[in-house]
Amino acid sequence: MASYDEDIETYVLPFLNELNITQEDIKYVFISHDHIDHSGGLKAFMQKYPKTCIISRSTALIERFRGYNTLLPQENTVILNHLKIVTIIGHTADSSAILDMRTNTLISGDGLQLHGIFGSGKWGSNIYFPDTHIHEVNKLMQMEIEHILTAHDYHPYGNSYVGKENVQNALNACIEPLYKVRDMIINNHSLSDEEICALYNQEKISMQSNPVKTK
Repeated sequence: MASYDEDIETYVLPFLNELNITQEDIKYVFISHDHIDHSGGLKAFMQKYPKTCIISRSTALIERFRGYNTLLPQENTVILNHLKIVTIIGHTADSSAILDMRTNTLISGDGLQLHGIFGSGKWGSNIYFPDTHIHEVNKLMQMEIEHILTAHDYHPYGNSYVGKENVQNALNACIEPLYKVRDMIINNHSLSDEEICALYNQEKISMQSNPVKTK
């Protein structure tokens, strides 16, 4: 889902109109998590396609769109016979992804942060539930995932990871910074959170200057 109402009105709706997409053609709209750059355009979209079912694990979003057709999916809920909802808690408590079981492609939204978004300045991979996130990433490592498409450009590997080896590298890169921050705290007892943040970012800046892409 595009970021804001103006994005929907300027880009998405004209594109769908050009393709002659009708209400009957759009069964579901999936919201990976309730951050404005992912759900902000939903109101404008639903005004155009009010019969579309909203799929989101965010109870707050579902409540805001009471009166529309909504689905609060559980782990492994399957839609359209081939799209499976997969939870990836960590960045947010409501983060989820879609696994296309025909191609074993995971569309992860912001669920997988790797070492963080290029240029974001966020440290610790922008993960707010680290223990749960490690569990979720380990779960993904046991699944048959051959490709991953992300919502942003994450360092050090970009926004698409093709092939099982690149998928495993990307999943490992989701966990590495969490352990790095833990070790920095253990090894630098006298530093404040802000100083740990600065130390982590200094290393991340060095890494961002020499990014590695996997496609």
